[in-house]
Amino acid sequence: MSSVSGVSLADVKLIGLIRRELMLSRDMLGDVLSVVKGIERGSGDVRERLLRVRERREEIEGLQREFLSYLSKVSRGIVHREDWLRIGSKVADISDRLSGIAYRLDFLIEKGWRVPEEVLEHLAGIGEELEAMIQRFELILAESTERPDAALERIKEIGERERRIDMKYRAALFTILDSNVSQSSMLLLLNMAEMLEENSDTLNDAANDLYIILLDMV
Repeated sequence: MSSVSGVSLADVKLIGLIRRELMLSRDMLGDVLSVVKGIERGSGDVRERLLRVRERREEIEGLQREFLSYLSKVSRGIVHREDWLRIGSKVADISDRLSGIAYRLDFLIEKGWRVPEEVLEHLAGIGEELEAMIQRFELILAESTERPDAALERIKEIGERERRIDMKYRAALFTILDSNVSQSSMLLLLNMAEMLEENSDTLNDAANDLYIILLDMV
């Protein structure tokens, strides 16, 4: 399969599909964050944003099918088939968790359970850091088709952001556990914080898989 500087046409196609998935995941996260920040104010567009999260998830499912279909077609002519498969699976996991967070937020709103402002601030802080992490990974993917050497150097930035999210996650856990909420509400809040943190771990793992691919591109 033809290539320039170690980047094959198949690699370019797969990178494009993964970037589109990540952009949609970032849109999902943006809507989740808007709900988190507006949940106590009873913001009128909360339901609309949660519906949009589900719609984005459906778009991502379509892209995942396209990704797997294309990968199966070019499997004999692509060197890093298994690495791309792992990256695609991990990116899918990210949107799955974001969808799960949206369902939990919807449940909280339906029940009318109060969430302390300090807890919401911690969740938003993790989410904002994750949003920046996803955007950085998008940029690394974009750069990998033109300047894989520069993309390779930037991979370490993903690990640095993952460590910052770990710190924010630990602070959020203690705040949630110390908050005056029902056991059911606490369980949902802990679960949402964990899912955000797991997404940062997953994205960091995907970056490690991409690192292996980039080594052959330079």
